[in-house]
Amino acid sequence: MKQRSTAIALLAAVLVMTALVGCAPPTANNPDPTPTPKPVATVTTDTPLPGDRIAARSFIDSNRGWAVGTSAGGGSLIQLTVDGGKHWTVQLRDDDHGLPLVGVSFVDELHGWAIASTGTLVGYVIATVDGGRTWHNQGGWGPLDSVHFTDALHGTIEGSDGDSPQHPITLTTTDGGRTWSASHPQPTRSEIQAHPAEENPL
Repeated sequence: MKQRSTAIALLAAVLVMTALVGCAPPTANNPDPTPTPKPVATVTTDTPLPGDRIAARSFIDSNRGWAVGTSAGGGSLIQLTVDGGKHWTVQLRDDDHGLPLVGVSFVDELHGWAIASTGTLVGYVIATVDGGRTWHNQGGWGPLDSVHFTDALHGTIEGSDGDSPQHPITLTTTDGGRTWSASHPQPTRSEIQAHPAEENPL
């Protein structure tokens, strides 16, 4: 009777061990069927803009700079170089909605502004705070001619007000372009002499 009890106990122990082995986690020979994919790094490079399509450049040192102009489709194009112009990376190409870019100003590796203009009718300002990876619109006016920032807050844009007839306008900001103040330069003496005020008839 004692031998039978011992045999039953041994059989129960074998069954328990078998069940535990069956619940063990997968080993290297049985990997997860859906492993996490490894990230793949890619770099998109392009040749520099042709000379007749480059409108402006802005370099913050001898290596890092941006070039803006008109894409092959007639829209906005921004390129970045980090080796003094030997290679360029396209940061923005907008053939569907963008206007030709005519000016650019960067003050450091992150903060930059570019202006777009049709040359005769309208223009707008776009800005970046991440070195050109993303851009956002800061407002529109008449055709714009030039942009210059002295730091991440203070900048000036020269252009036209968009009225008919159009008049020169100066846009200034002290908060990085979140708000702009517009002023019309006073006409010079030569401009007044060239366009004297009409006398009111009696």
